[in-house]
Amino acid sequence: MVKTNLMKALSVLSVMMMLAVAGMAYAQAAYDNTDLPGKDYKVFYLDKAHMFDCMKACLADPKCKAWTYVKPGYQGPKGRCYLKSAVPPSVPNKCCMSGPKICNKLAFATTSPLPSAVIGGEYNYRIKMSVGEPPYEFCPMMYPPDGKPPKCDNSPGQRFSMPLGLTLSRDGLISGQLQCLNPQKAGTNCGAGYRHILIQVRDHCSTRPQVISKKFWINIKQQP
Repeated sequence: MVKTNLMKALSVLSVMMMLAVAGMAYAQAAYDNTDLPGKDYKVFYLDKAHMFDCMKACLADPKCKAWTYVKPGYQGPKGRCYLKSAVPPSVPNKCCMSGPKICNKLAFATTSPLPSAVIGGEYNYRIKMSVGEPPYEFCPMMYPPDGKPPKCDNSPGQRFSMPLGLTLSRDGLISGQLQCLNPQKAGTNCGAGYRHILIQVRDHCSTRPQVISKKFWINIKQQP
């Protein structure tokens, strides 16, 4: 029993060490003695008997949701890689190593503050993401009056979350013509100054969509 447990521990440790040597920027799940039969859309042999090449092929392909690496000797002298369009139920099998695609952690590339906006002027700026799984879906967040957590603003013109005249599209573009809050007092009370916008984004990670939000400041200026 002690010997068996030791062998299991060494097996897990060897996989962890290989992950470290691979130099990956994010952790990936890899299950030994596991097959994910079905949902194959691409199959190819690997010149090098290494499951990481199969894993990397899945990571690089937006269509791939999971992978199975067949060890050499089971389907020929070389290792074989199966890329899958979905994550099938797992089956114990000594032939294989398998894993679902684990998405890059979602993060904003755009920093705060946003480019300044001039009242009466046109504004166009796109929020960008650095990592995650595209396509991304954006929405501005409003604070309900009942004190509940912020939610997506679906009001006309997004008047509860965005500076008047500006809207945020689902693909992350802030655009429009910034309007004066009080036209009758234009030049004295048009809402100039810093204002924050809370933006939420959702990605299309195949295992579980990721959702994050960030507060951006924008400097609203009067016309010269």
